[in-house]
Amino acid sequence: DNFADEADGGGIYSDGTIKLFDTTLVLNGADRGGGLANDGTAQIVGSRIQYLNAFNGAGIFNGAGADLVIRDTLIGWNQALTRGSGISNSGTLTIASSTLRDNRADDEGGTLANDALATLTNTTFSMNGGPSAPVGGILVSSTGTLSATNVTLADSTGNEIYVADQGEITLKASVLSNDTYDDCAGTVTSAGYNLASEGN
Repeated sequence: DNFADEADGGGIYSDGTIKLFDTTLVLNGADRGGGLANDGTAQIVGSRIQYLNAFNGAGIFNGAGADLVIRDTLIGWNQALTRGSGISNSGTLTIASSTLRDNRADDEGGTLANDALATLTNTTFSMNGGPSAPVGGILVSSTGTLSATNVTLADSTGNEIYVADQGEITLKASVLSNDTYDDCAGTVTSAGYNLASEGN
C-alpha cells in the first residue's frame, strides 16, 4: 500500500540494474509507474503486476533510454488516469509469453502506451479499456515503433490498436477480435498471417 506522491515508482524505482523473478507488485501507486518505474535496465520474469494505479503507466513506466524485458508475467487489474494502464514505454521494451488483462485507463487509454521501441511475442491482451478511452489495447504515439508476432488482442473497450500519425506498428501471425469497436485505428502494417474481425 505505497504511494509515491508526485514521484515515480510506487513499488520500486530503479535507475540501475534490477531483476525481478517470481515477484508480486500489488496495491501501490505513483505519478508514473505504480508498480515499477525503470530508468535503467530491468528484467521481470514469472511475476504478477496487479492492482496498481498511476497517472501514466499504472503497472510499469519505462523511461527514455531505459531497457525493460518482461517474460511469463501477468499484468492485470491496473488503473491509469491518462494512459498506459499496464505499461507506458518511452525506452526499449520487450514482452514475451505474457498476459495483460482487465486494465483500465481514462483519457488517451492504452493498456500499452508506446512512445519509443517495443517488441511483443506470444502475448495476450484481453478485456482492457476504460469508459472514455478511445483505445483499450495498444496505443502507438507519433514517436513509437512496435512489432508484434503471435499476439492476441481481444474484447477491449475501445479500439484494440490505435496508431497516431507517423507512428509505426507491424503485425505478424496475430489475432484481433472486438465485437463492439473497430480492431484498428490508424495505419497498421501486416507481415502476414493475421486474423481480424471488425466490430462495426
